[in-house]
Amino acid sequence: FPLYGRRFTHVKVCTNGYLQFGNEGATFVNAGLPGTGGPRNMIAPFWDDLHFGAGANRAYVRFDGTRCIVSWIAVPRYNDVGSVMTFQAILYPSGEVRFQYLRMQGFTASATVGVQDSTRLVGLMVAFNQDYVRDSLAVRIVPLPQWLSGEPAAGLVPPGGRQTVTLHMDATGLGTNRYVGRA
Repeated sequence: FPLYGRRFTHVKVCTNGYLQFGNEGATFVNAGLPGTGGPRNMIAPFWDDLHFGAGANRAYVRFDGTRCIVSWIAVPRYNDVGSVMTFQAILYPSGEVRFQYLRMQGFTASATVGVQDSTRLVGLMVAFNQDYVRDSLAVRIVPLPQWLSGEPAAGLVPPGGRQTVTLHMDATGLGTNRYVGRA
């Protein structure tokens, strides 16, 4: 899965309503994104203090050949009697992320919804501690087209040396606008 310029082959599903590409421990208290309060390389459909209970299987992962679907099924919030949260994060090979909320019963105004990179300086916060998610809501996050690339992508040129760099620009899918990029 491509996330902020890196490709990942393994994802960690956290019981507290988020995914991460790394080995950091579970974070119970949600925070705004981007920020150091959240794990690196994080995808958060509903980051909150959720409670699976003893022996309860409430998270499921399925790869159907075209996308990875992570479902949290009937998960209550910690110390929120009667709450039931059923939602999904769907990851596509293009880098697109979809959050789908089936049933969000209980207090939903204390979660974080969004994504962030490995530096925790770049991300997108959809919602933070506000009444945003609801039954039947879907959120779609699509990465910007990579319209500029260079070859070689990195390297050193010694003093007095020369290096040919080939730039490739492709405006397919971009609207009329001014674009600034780095290759």
